[in-house]
Amino acid sequence: MCPQEFHNAYQQYVEGGWPGIRMSPEFGGQGLPGLVSVAVEEMIQSANLAWSLCPMLSWGAIHAIESHGSDELKAIFLEQMISGAWTGTMNLTEPQAGSDLSVVRSQAVPDGDIYRVSGQKIFITWGDQDITENIVHLVLARTPDAPAGIKGMSLFLVPKYLINADGSIGERNAVTTVSVEHKLGIHGSPTCVLDFQNSAGYLLGELGFRHGLHVHDDEQCAAGCRVGGRCGIGARLSAGTGICDRQSAGVVYPGGM
Repeated sequence: MCPQEFHNAYQQYVEGGWPGIRMSPEFGGQGLPGLVSVAVEEMIQSANLAWSLCPMLSWGAIHAIESHGSDELKAIFLEQMISGAWTGTMNLTEPQAGSDLSVVRSQAVPDGDIYRVSGQKIFITWGDQDITENIVHLVLARTPDAPAGIKGMSLFLVPKYLINADGSIGERNAVTTVSVEHKLGIHGSPTCVLDFQNSAGYLLGELGFRHGLHVHDDEQCAAGCRVGGRCGIGARLSAGTGICDRQSAGVVYPGGM
């Protein structure tokens, strides 16, 4: 699905320890300040926007699990995600629910210690790929008795592959990639329609929209960093073009400029 160059770049990214730059050392992260991480994110996003969306969404998912996950979920998922062995996604948008998330229809039905998540999500950036062995989806859904509107939304962790008791990869979860969509300017990024049908999932934190808002806000901050990175590379390219134009015109500046 993904070009070999993306595989190679991701392998180098993982070998350098970059996925865990601002993550908890308890689970293999470097524990560096967020300000350092932002500088790194900006450079990565300037280099290749389509590729950079994969680690960007993983950072958001890791942060959500660190902040709101149970000790059991942290033990199962964080080390693998921080190492880069698994990636993460954010699943909010539905065909009828774009900017208005209060009309999300996806449901999460309690089933013992887990929830059964059903619904279709669209525009899921890096929703499926063949670079890592597992993908951890964070899915916004409502329980059957949840109140109407935005307050009835909760956040659920739904892995692409289930996890065995010993931590190894188990059988495929009931998550289907319906199609790979197209977005202007980021053709290398697999943006997917995902269908969840009684998929095994876990409540992240408590019932309610607060944790879903955390994920959304985290990705909005990353989007701002992305804009800064793209503006920066544009300015540098423009400056380089201007210098070449002046040199070709025979203009000489003091100091060689």
